Amino acid sequence: MYLGKMYKPMRDLSKVTDSYSRAAVGYERIREIMDKNYEVRDLPGARPAPALMGNIEFEKVCFSYEPQLPVLRGVAFRIEAGQTAALVGRTGSGKTTIISLLPRFYDWIPES
Repeated sequence: MYLGKMYKPMRDLSKVTDSYSRAAVGYERIREIMDKNYEVRDLPGARPAPALMGNIEFEKVCFSYEPQLPVLRGVAFRIEAGQTAALVGRTGSGKTTIISLLPRFYDWIPES
């Protein structure tokens, strides 16, 4: 009976220790990302951007998160200033990627 009474608190302590170690690993991963110095730089030979007028234009935009797995290929569209537009598509079709490219969260490479 004594062993039975000791088993539950020991099991609970083991669960807490496991949760703590998982949280510590997660914290370390977050710290690695937060400590990196990310700076968006223009590619060599990049043209200066014209004055911003409110228009959004993508012309032959290609993008991939991994080198050999393209997510976007040859995307082209134009949205005039003041115009309302919607990106509609299936899950995984690139809607969020396109929105992330607008503020240069990622850089894109023009299609050759």
